[in-house]
Amino acid sequence: MIFNRKLTDEEQAAVRDYLYTKWYTAADMSNIPANLTLENDARIDFGGGSWAFDKITGAGTIGNANVTVEDSVEPGLVVEGTVDFGDNAGFDFSSIHEKPNPGVIVLLTCTGFTGEAAIKNWNFPSQSIRLRTVDNPDGTVSVVADIRNRGMQVYVR
Repeated sequence: MIFNRKLTDEEQAAVRDYLYTKWYTAADMSNIPANLTLENDARIDFGGGSWAFDKITGAGTIGNANVTVEDSVEPGLVVEGTVDFGDNAGFDFSSIHEKPNPGVIVLLTCTGFTGEAAIKNWNFPSQSIRLRTVDNPDGTVSVVADIRNRGMQVYVR
């Protein structure tokens, strides 16, 4: 598709929806990759149904879908539907290259989830990480990581 002018945000969204509907219909799931990569803050609408992925990378939004994850998701994913974690699934921190500040990182927000998720590729031994869930006012649930610096002990003789 070629346009002779810059499209408005609404027109860009309509073109994205058109192309998605054309190439990724529920009737032809063979076009959906096993590994889904979302640009940060991008949103893709799956139009309903259940979808399975090995890995989901990027902090974007999956709209209108129930998702099964077999391997991993990166922090920051939003699913407008449910998430089912497979037996070996977890949150993959390999994209975080600098030691995060202590505090809370939102790993996943969805309408509900099943299964257990492991912590994968946490490369900051001086910090501890604990997962917990938070019920949001809009009825969604978030999985968050509490990150804390490990205490240093000094022994004096």
